[in-house]
Amino acid sequence: MDTIEWIRKKQLSTFFTKTIILAGGVAFGYWVIFHGLPLALEHSLSSLTNWK
Repeated sequence: MDTIEWIRKKQLSTFFTKTIILAGGVAFGYWVIFHGLPLALEHSLSSLTNWK
């Protein structure tokens, strides 16, 4: 295997790794926004209503 081919493969693998990490981060962000936030709001609202 020559160096140019190895560099190309390395660049490709880092590109895929970055894409996977980015996709994972975006998915986690969406999950937090759509699942974590409503749960937290619901919890705070229920604690407020219990406090009154």
